[in-house]
Amino acid sequence: MKFSKNLLLATAIASLVGCGGGSDSTPSASADPAAAAPAPVADANTLMIQGAVTDDPIDSATVMFHVGERQFEAARISDVNGGFEVEIEYDSLDDLVYGEALRGATNIHFLGDVTTVGDLLAQARDGMVNGGRITNITTAKFALASNATDDGQIDSYDEFLNASDGVDPERLLNVGAAIKAVVEAIDGTTLPSDVSDTLELAKGLADGSSTFIDDLNAASPGTLATSIDRLLTDGFATMDFYAEDVPGVYMSTTSLKTYALFVDGSGLANSFDDSPISRVSQWDVNADGDVALTFAQQAKVDVLQLLSATGDRRQINRKALVSNDEQESFYDVASYSYFAFEGRFDEAEVVGSYRVEQGRDFVLNVGGVGYFVDANGTVSGDLAWRVAGDGRLVLSLGNGIEQTLTRLATQDDALRVLALTTRTGGDVEALIVDTLEKS
Repeated sequence: MKFSKNLLLATAIASLVGCGGGSDSTPSASADPAAAAPAPVADANTLMIQGAVTDDPIDSATVMFHVGERQFEAARISDVNGGFEVEIEYDSLDDLVYGEALRGATNIHFLGDVTTVGDLLAQARDGMVNGGRITNITTAKFALASNATDDGQIDSYDEFLNASDGVDPERLLNVGAAIKAVVEAIDGTTLPSDVSDTLELAKGLADGSSTFIDDLNAASPGTLATSIDRLLTDGFATMDFYAEDVPGVYMSTTSLKTYALFVDGSGLANSFDDSPISRVSQWDVNADGDVALTFAQQAKVDVLQLLSATGDRRQINRKALVSNDEQESFYDVASYSYFAFEGRFDEAEVVGSYRVEQGRDFVLNVGGVGYFVDANGTVSGDLAWRVAGDGRLVLSLGNGIEQTLTRLATQDDALRVLALTTRTGGDVEALIVDTLEKS
C-alpha cells in the first residue's frame, strides 16, 4: 500500500486529432494550495492529519507536525505500519505545514511533504485528511530544496515551490536511496560515525559536505543500485497516480521528453529527436499506482512512477519494458512541469492578434480567415481558422496541414496551449507546449 497525496485535478477532454481533445473544465485545486482557499479564519481551528512514516514501515517513531511557527505532536508513536494521527490547530490557511518523525534508537530522522493548511483542508473530509507522507524521498526533497534557497531555510510554501525547481531529480533519487541503504542496513551499510541521523546525512549530501555516496560506491559497489531498485519497487516512497488526475501534458524540464495524455486513454509522446512522435494507444493506472503507457505498433511499455509532486512540479521515473516484461532500462528519472487541460476557445472572443512564444505570430479575423506575420509585422502567409465543437482552436495552414491548439491551465495569466501540427491522415508532426499573448 502507498501513502500519497492527489495530484492536480486534471479535467476531461474529448477527441483530439484521433487521440483526445478539449472541453470545459474545473481549475485544479492543488496547483497553488493557497490560491483557491477562502480568506484566513480569525479563530483557531483543528484538523486531524493521518499518514505514515515509511522506508519500509517505521514503527515507534515520534511524529510531530510544524504548522506555521507552532508544532503539534502525535499522542502515540507510529504503529507497526508506520501509521500515525496528529491533531493540529491553525490560524491561517496560508500556514506552511510539514511532518517530522524521529526514532532515536535507530538514528532515523525524517521530514515530510510540504504543503499548506488550505491544501489540506481542500482534501479533508469530516475534519480528517490523509496528507502525511514522511519518507526517505520527502526527507531528501526537503534537504535539497532547502539547500536551493538563499538562506538554507523553507519559510513559505511559495519558497518551497520555487526551490523545487532547483532539485535535481537524479540527486533526489540518490539521496533518498542513500537514506534507505542506511535505514535498512543494505549490505551492512551504516551511518558515518560523525553523522548523528538520517536528516543530517541528507543535508550533508545536499550541500556537498558529505562524501557518503562516493565512499559507499567505492567500498560496496552495487549497494546504492540495490537501494534504488528497492525504492522504486517496494511502493513505500513513490506516490500514487489517480486516473482522474492523469490527463494533461507532462513536459520535462531536465530531459527531452513530453507526454500528452488524454481522457479517452490515448496519448502522444515526443522525444524531440529525429524519431517520429509516438502514439500511446492506451494508458492506465496499474495496481502499483503507476501509469503504464502502451504504444501503438511498438513492442514496449513505458511505466511512469511518481517520486515527488509540489504544485505543478513533478519528479517522475520512467521504466521502459519490452514485450516480455523484462526491464529494458534501469531507471530514467527527470523533472516535469504538469499542465492540466482547462477551458475552451470561444469563437466570439478569439478574433485578434497573437504573439507566439515558440511558433509564428498570427492574426485571426472575423469570418474564419487570418494570416501569419513575421518579426517585422509583414504578412508571411494566409490561414483559415475555426473553433471545433470541443473548444479546440484549429488553424488550417494549407496543403492539408493543421495546427490544433488546446487550452491548458492558466499560469501567471499566460495563455498556454498544447499545439499539435498534423497532416492529412492525422499523422502528428509536432507537439509542443506554447504560450500565446493576445493583443
